[in-house]
Amino acid sequence: MNDKTPAVICLSMALLFSTAGAQPHDIQYDPSAQRTTAIQYFRPAEENYFAGDPMPFYLNGVFHVYWLLDYNHGRTEYGGHDWAHSSTTDLINWTHHPVALPITYDFEKSICTGSVFYHNGKYYAFYATRTDIDNDHVREEHISVAQSDDGITFTKLEPNKLLTPPPGFARSEFRDPHVFWDKDTQLFYMLVTTAVTEYDFPQNQTCLVYYTSKDLRNWQFKGPFYVPGYAKGYPFPECADCFEWNGYYYLLFKTHGGTYYRISRKLLGPWTAPLEDNIGSDYALVFKTASFKRNRRIAVGMVPSRKDNLDDGAWQYAGNMVFRELLQNADGSLRAVFPPEMLPKCGPEVKLVLDNPNPSKLVQTPTGLEIKSTQGFAAAHYSNIPVNAYITFDVEPVTEYTSLGCFLRDSANGNYDLSFTAKANKVQLGNNSIEAVPRLDKPFSVEIVMTGDIIDVCIAKKRCLLNRCPQQKGDNITFYCHNGTVRFHNLKVRPILD
Repeated sequence: MNDKTPAVICLSMALLFSTAGAQPHDIQYDPSAQRTTAIQYFRPAEENYFAGDPMPFYLNGVFHVYWLLDYNHGRTEYGGHDWAHSSTTDLINWTHHPVALPITYDFEKSICTGSVFYHNGKYYAFYATRTDIDNDHVREEHISVAQSDDGITFTKLEPNKLLTPPPGFARSEFRDPHVFWDKDTQLFYMLVTTAVTEYDFPQNQTCLVYYTSKDLRNWQFKGPFYVPGYAKGYPFPECADCFEWNGYYYLLFKTHGGTYYRISRKLLGPWTAPLEDNIGSDYALVFKTASFKRNRRIAVGMVPSRKDNLDDGAWQYAGNMVFRELLQNADGSLRAVFPPEMLPKCGPEVKLVLDNPNPSKLVQTPTGLEIKSTQGFAAAHYSNIPVNAYITFDVEPVTEYTSLGCFLRDSANGNYDLSFTAKANKVQLGNNSIEAVPRLDKPFSVEIVMTGDIIDVCIAKKRCLLNRCPQQKGDNITFYCHNGTVRFHNLKVRPILD
């Protein structure tokens, strides 16, 4: 599937909708109150409103993001979400539209994640409706569809229960429809997150199933599409995305620890997992993608909140959006980087003041500094670093090391440790980490965005790690090395203006 498919444009993941009628809850979201420029790390301006699962979609030069409008981390036990809508032509200047798909019926306890497909002049929005069976606190989910002429105003179609779980699948777990077109079979496909009621091993309980259709209205159940096989109790393969790009098929889904992807040369597999198969982390997840101009691929995810706004606060649903650009390697594997248009606006470079507490272990070089620690720990720090800053530097490991990195927002009260461990192929930022990051024993680049309570890091132009860090506000950055020698080059710090 691609943007040039005759009469059919596949919209990788998105949602749009709206319908007339009174709303059973009062939506306070006001599009005119939102920022209209760059929305990397966006959340609604209204108090207690947050951005949930995003669903990007691209058509005719316009990049849309439909996203779950969340109030107070779920206004009901079932979520109580509506769909909001933002769009841009350049990833810089954004328009915020009215709520696209609100709850309008008493039986709708939440309008859940889904996708949009454009076909023959109509937008078809597929989404999951969450209900309460007989109001007895038993959840049920089914697939619904809405239609639009303009992608802004949608009408929900009947029957509302377009698809319900087939026999042998859980009534309470049937959501996140993703619809796309396959040029080889000339069929529409729909992926749905669900669970089987009988299974050989607990690891095979949750799965993605699929349907096919010739007209987007009549769907035939085909069976399991992908079974991740994770241990019982792990999250479902949620918010799936499937697309073809330059001869490779990609399947994305959220599960424990972020958004994972699989690669295949054929739509129905077999699917393989690359070494670096996680494009997100625990605090940058449910990524979905859409094409963009010049054969680019943009992914949009969600940053959850922390309870009580504490560094160790529990994960809470919904918070901010986060954007990545996906880049394709020769073997089909993917890299995730900051979209260049969405880097923050910054002021002039800060004049750096180096404090050298270990003269015998520190050597200043023409482009930075070298830290030597044949045993133990050695460090040096720069002061007067803005709390909100864009920081870049290069790392050159000279010898083997136990760990190296830097303390961000460092002060006597604490910091956020950004650490790299080559032997474990691991990068950690505060209390969040990613693994399967190879070649940390070779030179690599680091980009850091510190804005508000978000710290976002791009490593070697291939992996990103984000954490929500609300408490520490120190104005130092401390570079260190444990049991080894490392050079830090080309350190640049610029204050973020907005």
